[in-house]
Amino acid sequence: MNIFRQSVALLFLLLFSKSAFGQEWTTFLPKTGKPVIEAMPDGNLFVAESRGSVDTLTVYKITPAGQILWESDIKSGGSPTPGGSRRNGCVGIFPDANGSVKLVTHSATVNAGITFSQLDGAGNEMWRFDTISAGSGWTLDAVRDANGDFVLTRNYGLGITKYDANGHFKFSKIPPGGGGNWTESICKTDDGGYLIAADWFYIGSKSYNVFHLNSLGDTLGYYKMPCNSNDNLVCKGADGAYCMAGYTSSTICWKVFHLDGTVVFENSLPATGVAFNDLVALPDGYVIGGKRNNVATIWRLNLNGDLISERSFFPGENSVFRGLASVPGSQLVYATGTTEPSLGNTQVFAMCIDATWPENIGLLTGKVRKDDDADCATDPNDAPFVGVPVVATAPGYTFYTLSDANGNYRFWLEAGDWQVEAINNHPYWAACAAPQTVAVFQDDTVSANFWLKKLHDCPLMQVSISNYSMIRCLDVFYAVRFCNLGNTTVDDPQITVVLDPNLNFISADIPPSLVTGDSIVFDLANIPPDSCGVFLIKVGMDCPETQIGQTLCTSAHITPNSICGNFSNWSGASMAVGAECDGDSVRLFVTNRGSATTSELMDYVITEDDVILMRDSIVFPPGLTNLVAFAANGSTWRIESEQEPGHPGFSMPSAALEGCGENGTGSFSMGFINMFPPDDDDFADDINCTTVVGSCDPNDKEGFPKGFGAKKYIERGIDLDYLIRFQNTGTAPAFTVVLRDTLPESLNPASIEIGAASHPFSWFLEGRGVLVVRFDNILLPDSTANEPESHGWINFRIAQKPDLPDGTEIENRVGIYFDFNDPVMTNFTFHTIGKDFIPVVSIQEIDKKSLGIVRIFPNPAQAGSWLVFEKETFNGLTFRLFDVFGREIFTEKIEARRVFLPSKMGEGMFVFRVEKSGGIVGSGKLVAKAP
Repeated sequence: MNIFRQSVALLFLLLFSKSAFGQEWTTFLPKTGKPVIEAMPDGNLFVAESRGSVDTLTVYKITPAGQILWESDIKSGGSPTPGGSRRNGCVGIFPDANGSVKLVTHSATVNAGITFSQLDGAGNEMWRFDTISAGSGWTLDAVRDANGDFVLTRNYGLGITKYDANGHFKFSKIPPGGGGNWTESICKTDDGGYLIAADWFYIGSKSYNVFHLNSLGDTLGYYKMPCNSNDNLVCKGADGAYCMAGYTSSTICWKVFHLDGTVVFENSLPATGVAFNDLVALPDGYVIGGKRNNVATIWRLNLNGDLISERSFFPGENSVFRGLASVPGSQLVYATGTTEPSLGNTQVFAMCIDATWPENIGLLTGKVRKDDDADCATDPNDAPFVGVPVVATAPGYTFYTLSDANGNYRFWLEAGDWQVEAINNHPYWAACAAPQTVAVFQDDTVSANFWLKKLHDCPLMQVSISNYSMIRCLDVFYAVRFCNLGNTTVDDPQITVVLDPNLNFISADIPPSLVTGDSIVFDLANIPPDSCGVFLIKVGMDCPETQIGQTLCTSAHITPNSICGNFSNWSGASMAVGAECDGDSVRLFVTNRGSATTSELMDYVITEDDVILMRDSIVFPPGLTNLVAFAANGSTWRIESEQEPGHPGFSMPSAALEGCGENGTGSFSMGFINMFPPDDDDFADDINCTTVVGSCDPNDKEGFPKGFGAKKYIERGIDLDYLIRFQNTGTAPAFTVVLRDTLPESLNPASIEIGAASHPFSWFLEGRGVLVVRFDNILLPDSTANEPESHGWINFRIAQKPDLPDGTEIENRVGIYFDFNDPVMTNFTFHTIGKDFIPVVSIQEIDKKSLGIVRIFPNPAQAGSWLVFEKETFNGLTFRLFDVFGREIFTEKIEARRVFLPSKMGEGMFVFRVEKSGGIVGSGKLVAKAP
């Protein structure tokens, strides 16, 4: 499998202002008002603008890239309608899993009422309920319980009011004491209760700012700010602590604490002209939004409450942040606010802010285009090149993105010199220019454009196959994805799927044209350039014959499979290998199927389970086949050969065989096939080998090859294939599933090759190497309603970065977002870079005087595992092998003057003897070791 980044997934063209960075953007909204904002786990946003002089509330849905999907004007009214109410104060936006959104708004008249309403996925109002509840007017914040109840702050008298999911009043509570003032914010606590923050409230003679309430509104505790602050805010941190923040006319302050009253940190700083309006949590701290001296400002704190940075936006434009939102696990802060670039000209904005970056930033943008006439001259009519990775690099920083549907890309970057490159991963195209060095200036926009010239007018077919899992005795679903990555249409393509002998075809999304034994042939419609398709195959598993731990391998091959190019440096030799179970024998072969002799010695290696049994190097004339046979002893056998230099494609011939014969326990060895990569690097071929299990984690990540030994060693330069599995184990359908994979530094995000998936998806790269996969409108049923269809999966391939040192560990995991829930974090996969980690058998101290000439095959000796005796008289003699304690571990007759050594010797020193009628003819020593 070799899949180019010609994805059907596109990035949106971003709207922007002059203050942003990294993945940042700013979108100005067409109407004015006081906006609030809420972020969904997938990055989509809802913004509601309220206006005191207009009986209308405007709601926007905005994409993760800042594009307005829709806007909806929601007018006042309804039944019953509180007299004189105006829906001009939105205090809560609550997205639902089905794409709809619930709103909680208050009227312009104090005590006039609260309105609950629901909008569908297009912004149309589905229902509303107006309620009058004394003391609840002008509420400023709201949360929603797991059962759907709404909990609102109360501005007069302090406390909370709770309503059910339909807006019906349940109860209202006021903490003990008196003299309360405005209640500003509320957050849920781990014990099922709430924290509410107010200007102040007296308990006896002391004033407090934050109260801890249980689910019934009863007061459990109270806390004081380090300054007598106004407009106090509170939120829960990622580490389970809580933060409250506030300000006075001359001071700003905040405190990080636990519910038992333990203070982690508190701080009070002199400041004038400051207002705090919202507070949100990040994985490593908190962000406060507001203004300083009429300039929109954010303050970033770490988890301990230390001030990390302060950053301003829209200087000189009377700007302010009014609302903040964040997504669990993300460093992005979504903000909304207002700015006045000129007197009386108020603008409302929504913004995405990367909380990790400084202020001195500029915009780098550009285009990636196809140069069809290959003259490398710019032409405004050149077609966009979609999905090309673009990389921006400066000392200590590397950022990634993909060209969008129009071939455009963009980065917000720190001021300085950056090297920018469009990464060409396609053999039918070539870059017209080297990477460009671009000087980025603060608050400025610079451009760097790239053209890729066409080398060939040819199709290029690619296929991939993947599945969720192999649970013993259950049916299995395979996803088969196919693409034409070339430049011309493919006529009459065909895919052949060869099932493992333990699997049986049941059905497919498209009817097969032929089913012969394990082979299933699918005829496809013509495929235009840059087009992909997918279908599912359902198969049954032989049961109870198939064992847990057994590996089942299924392959897919697509035709036509020709590759265009200049192969003048290829001799015409073509190496191939095979492995067959023939009754009581394992037959392994390596052959030259080409038209010319190999230009050099071709190395090939035979492995039994996890030990190299033999290695040889031969010049192969055309048609020459080397066949090696072993007893069918239940071992897992593997043969791998080098390929002729310059050979078309990327194949590294290998074949593996499991389950031929039985070992001494009546079974066979398992778990070795996926230690090593399969021979599926060519575009037209893919091999899926899956281990049969009794059960599996519903949400996990698995890396292939699995690697050797406890440290999962793989060789430097080997690509990794990752399979991400997810299952909806909730109680309702999942409408959207988003995967976020922050790739380790040791892997190259620009090399990603997306494979087969269970459902339609889109994907993109962002930041320093984050792969984002979106399954929109997946409608994944929950496992209680439809267990077989509650699963989803996707696989992708990625290359290592070059020249990783031995011992480098590659760890990776994924965050899986189901609708609006917190992410499900998968297990960590890991691999270790190494070399010569497979044990080999070597021979030392041969008793040549007694034995005569003993040749070690293959040569050189360190790879020997096949002894050839010069004397023909040795035929029929007995070869016996002993460990250093004198225990016999192996006996074999010498036939054709040779004997094969066993793989299951372990490491260390061994002694062998050649015997005739019980007498010793000669002896020698063996050393089995893992170099």
